[in-house]
Formats: sequence, C-alpha cells, structure tokens
Amino acid sequence: MSNRQYNNIEDTIRNWLAQNLSFITPELSLIRTEFPLPDHIGSKGFIDILAKDVFNNFVIIEVKRANNSARDTITEILKYHALIKQKYKAKDGEIRIIIISTHWSEIIRAFSELVNNTTYAIKGYKIEIDPVSFIPYSIEEQQALPPNIFDRHFPRTYSLNLFYTKEKRELFRQTFESLCAQAHISDYVIIYMDSTHKIIYPYASVFTWQKMSDTKLIKKIGLITGNIFENETDSYETKEEYTQHLEEELIIALCKKANYDASEAGYPEKFDAELSAGNWMIPTIYKYGIFADDPRYNNEMLISEIKGLDGNSYERYSFIGESSQEKRITEALEKSINCLSNTEAWYQLISFRLKQILIKKEKVRIGLYIYNPQSTLRALAFAATLNYEDYAPFYHLIIVYTDQPTIEIYNGDIAWNGKKNNYSILNRKSSPFDTLMKMQLGLLDDELILTLSNLYFSSKKIVIQDGNSIFNSYIKYDEDTDSLVIDKRDKRSISDYYKQKPNIIEELISIYRTYSNYI
Repeated sequence: MSNRQYNNIEDTIRNWLAQNLSFITPELSLIRTEFPLPDHIGSKGFIDILAKDVFNNFVIIEVKRANNSARDTITEILKYHALIKQKYKAKDGEIRIIIISTHWSEIIRAFSELVNNTTYAIKGYKIEIDPVSFIPYSIEEQQALPPNIFDRHFPRTYSLNLFYTKEKRELFRQTFESLCAQAHISDYVIIYMDSTHKIIYPYASVFTWQKMSDTKLIKKIGLITGNIFENETDSYETKEEYTQHLEEELIIALCKKANYDASEAGYPEKFDAELSAGNWMIPTIYKYGIFADDPRYNNEMLISEIKGLDGNSYERYSFIGESSQEKRITEALEKSINCLSNTEAWYQLISFRLKQILIKKEKVRIGLYIYNPQSTLRALAFAATLNYEDYAPFYHLIIVYTDQPTIEIYNGDIAWNGKKNNYSILNRKSSPFDTLMKMQLGLLDDELILTLSNLYFSSKKIVIQDGNSIFNSYIKYDEDTDSLVIDKRDKRSISDYYKQKPNIIEELISIYRTYSNYI
C-alpha cells in the first residue's frame, strides 16, 4: 500500500473520530481537526484532532495507522505539547494527550517511558477498523508496560563457595549455569577468586544476580526445587527483611543442587575487605545476560558494584558525575545514606551541598568517596592497633567548576576536642546480659563511644582559585540557618588523641574485645 493510501486511511479515521469523540471517551468537545501550531523557530505542526474536556483542558489526539508512521508519534506529541504551552501559556495540568493507533508495536515502549517517567496526562488506545470503510468499530485502552522495579543492582546477599581444587570449582560453575537456565535466571555473574595465601580452600566462587522482585524470587525458587514456595511476608517486620530471606532461599536452592567443599555468607563489605586486604585475587569473571551484553559494562564497574560502592554497602560509597546529570546526583543523595546512617553531621553537609548544586544550576564535576564503617568503635580500635589513621572513617567531596578556575574540597574525618576520655561507663567486666541491656538502653552506640572519647565527626572546606587557596577552615551544617557555617570547636588530630596518655590504645582495644560480639 502506498503512502498516499495510508494517508487517506488516516484521514478517514481522523475525520470519523472528530465527529464521534464519545467513541474515545465521553464529554470531549471538538475544537478543530488539523489544528495548526506555527513556531518562530520552525518547529511547526498540525494536531490531528484538538479537543477540550469538561474541565476545559486541551486534549491533543494523535491518530496513526501504519507502523512506519507510528515511529514518529512520540516526537510529534511532545512537540505539540510544547507548542500548546508556548502559544497559549497553558499549564502542564491543562493538557491531556491521547494516542490512537491500529498498530502499537512501534509505540508501546516509548509510550510506556512517558507514562512511567513523566507527569504528562497521557493515554493510548488501539482501534480496530473495518477493512472496507476504514471506520473504527472497536477501541481498547493500551496499558503501559510495567516499569523496571530495579535498575542494574545486585542483592546484598550473594553465594560464596569454597573449593579444594580448580577442577571442582569449574564443575560447580557449569552446574550453576544449568540451574540458572532451569530457573530462567538470565542476568548474573560468577567470579572466580584465588587465595594469595596457603589456606585449606584456596579457590572460591562468587555468584550474584540482577536484583528482582519478591514474586520472581518465589517463582525461581519453585522452578529449582519443584515445590511451591510459601509466601511468608507476615513473619517479617519489614519488606527488606523478607526480600533478603527470599534471596538467601534462592542461594540455598541453587547450592543444594551443586557440589562444593565449603560455603560462607557473602555480602558487599566482606567482598570489599578481602580484595582490599590482598587476601584474594580475581583470575576470571563470567558475565551473563545484561552484564555481558552491555558494551560499557567492564570488569572495573562490575567489581565496584559487587563491593557495594554504588550504594549497596553500609561502609563505602563512590560517585563521579557532573551537574548536568541531575538524576545521578539525586541518586547519590539517596544511595549515600546507607553508609552515612550513623553519621548525621556528614550526611547533612554532603546532602546540603549536592542539593545546592542542583538548585543553583552550578556547572561542576563532582567526585564523592565515603568510608564509614558501621562500628566506629571497631574502626577506632583497628586504627589504634594498626597505627593507621586512614582506617578511621573519612569522606572526600571534590567539586570542580567547569566555567571558572575554582575547586572546592570537603574532607571529613574524626576530630578530638583535646579533653581526656572517660570510659568508666563501659565496664570492661560486664556480663553478656549487662552488655545487651546497655545496648537496649542506648548505652553502647557510636554516638556514645565518640562522646566518651571526646571525639566528633568534623568537616574541613578548602577552596582553590587560580591555583591559590582562598579558604581553608572547618565547617558544619547549621540547621537553624540552613547553611554551612564555621565550626569553632577545638580540634586536634586522631594521632594527638592516641598520644594523650600511654594506655589509650590498650583501653580502646580492651573495650572493643569486650563488645566485639555484640556490635
């Protein structure tokens, strides 16, 4: 069929619909067909049908017949929406969009993106037409495809299996491939790890997958076990706990069908610590599904995400981006909270500064790195034992302006106010029951440990302009003024803190050993 014949069919459908708007939806009134929308920059167009509803909203109705013309639908309706706003200063809430087509295969994905990710009032309808008269005789509303529940993201729980030999590990991987095919798990990775030390099980395998919904997890467990997995949502306090339970059940179901020598619990912080300490090396990575198909997704990105640096870790977070990527900065605000949940002072400062970048439309590149162990007591004890200041929590936020020679650097660390520590409230001879009671009463947490140690989370701001430092001072976020102000508290370094008296390190280590089973 020629383009002219297609156009004639569309004209017939359009003209009939214009005279029978109730066929689409009740209470529409015709304004005009082929409504012209001139534009001074040349983006003119003609709306197939322009109508209004009972609330006096504009209703843009676009009619398509063929797949080749349907491809242009989304571009056209966005243009018409913009031109209506430009010409009549109409508000977004005063414009509705209706797409009508006999074919939806070329429209449905772009249509779904609009429905799921914009506030546009948009609906789609599929019509059937008489093959002779081309008059529509049936109409059905098209539902948008469901949005992706998860972007690329790994669960916090993963499978860590250990082996005596490389051969046994290879057989394990092959078995896992078959089991994943059986359960229709297509997006996953298997990482080989070889120990750098002489240990009982020198070979390991890490298995993890693209995060999925509870419904899919239950289905896949059933496909592996052959049994119907009961939904036990009510047995868990939060949805997150229930999801983690299902993820663990999926690992158990898979591992029961495979042969390994030993297994351990796997999670981002552990994977990160083992690699960072140099205890293991990675000789081979197997990627499947989206992880193999994505041409950008290299091994460096993969390892970073399994370590949890994308927001899945409770201890580390890493972000690099620029202010033009507003969505990514918003994600950084959301994801950095995981490793800053026990450090409100840092989170308030970092989130305030990132929000200011978005509000002020600053043209900058951003680098953010956070290391914040879940237990400050553990971090301080390890730092004391290793005599290594960097083991203590810290963050770096670097903001480089692209339209001026200016760099802002924010450094977070733990500062000492110069006063003596007072650990008397933490009786080193406490029984396990006393320790648990102290925890329940709030007498054993990071804030208390810092208070007794006369330590606190501090931030320093440095501004460099034209290569010269023009600002260098400790600052903090002030909630009353909603701004960053000079922090006038006394500050000394962690090194000075450890030197305040000879037995400070022994005291920290002793306290940590007492409570290490409970934190």
